[in-house]
Amino acid sequence: IPGQREAEEGYRPGMGGKHSYPEHLFQCAEVACENGADVLSCETLGGKEIGDYATTNGDIVAFLFGIGYLGSIDMEYVWKEFVNIAKKNKTIAGGDTNCSGANTSMFMAGGMLDQDVQRTYSAVTRAIASARTLVAWEQGASGPDKDCGYEGPICKAIAGKPCAQEGKNCQCAHADLQGNLMAQVCDLWSNESIEYHPEFGGTSVQCWMGSLGYEVALMNTAIQTGKEKELRDLYMITDRERGPEGHILAYDNAYEIGKAIVSEGDNYYLRAKAAGLKAAELIKAHNDAKELQLTRKQREVLEGIIKDLSALPDDEDKFFEYCCKKYADVPNFDLKNYGL
Repeated sequence: IPGQREAEEGYRPGMGGKHSYPEHLFQCAEVACENGADVLSCETLGGKEIGDYATTNGDIVAFLFGIGYLGSIDMEYVWKEFVNIAKKNKTIAGGDTNCSGANTSMFMAGGMLDQDVQRTYSAVTRAIASARTLVAWEQGASGPDKDCGYEGPICKAIAGKPCAQEGKNCQCAHADLQGNLMAQVCDLWSNESIEYHPEFGGTSVQCWMGSLGYEVALMNTAIQTGKEKELRDLYMITDRERGPEGHILAYDNAYEIGKAIVSEGDNYYLRAKAAGLKAAELIKAHNDAKELQLTRKQREVLEGIIKDLSALPDDEDKFFEYCCKKYADVPNFDLKNYGL
């Protein structure tokens, strides 16, 4: 279902928004489940108002605060209710995605098309987002998570739950450099939003569905012939060195980021910080070892990220107070959206 809420109108019921989006979000889930939905998933928006500011300004601390911390608090609130609604209607509670945060970074990094955001920044935001996406499963969702959550390999490394993914068959929606790699450990393969128009082979929807079908046929054939691990590794190796965004999601690196998250338990701040720092350290180490190439600008941004994250306090209350003061003037930022 769509994440209907908007920060300016309030994320929680009774905040006075003219459209009553918070109330309608759960009503939408009820209607979908009552009418036969097999899996309930959503792209929730908690933390987006700070996340957008962060990506526009290249501020990794703001992203950690908005997506890693506030976003996780919102996920806990939303998914407790989603899981209850799903159970009541005998629907599978699937999972979430940080499409509104980390995918925004990836979209602005632009594959080979753009450099509005450096790919090292985009990669670290993906790691931070994985700690947020994990919350749905912690509240009782069972997977598969939402397909546009490219952080799926990290979450799966932690929880072992099935993940839905998308990649090269969704280039209609966004350019990236890990389209093969994203298929490495998926349990369900999907695509993305498709603008409707005619193509030579049929409608745009028909053509992209055909592309998706061929890929799934290859995956299933690999399983049937006992070649699934070979295909998994080919997917991963193909894109592993194309850029930092895919590099941190290669299953061995995703596992290391997952370990960093788990090491901080259920502390939303510390585990999101640990995820971001581990991703940045992996990128730096593999660039030093000449396994992964970076531009000078990407390296500068990476070193700045490591410096900024390393300087943050270990105390959650100090981090919270610091960020509330620093980002107080960000448009639509309101602690009431998070029950704080």
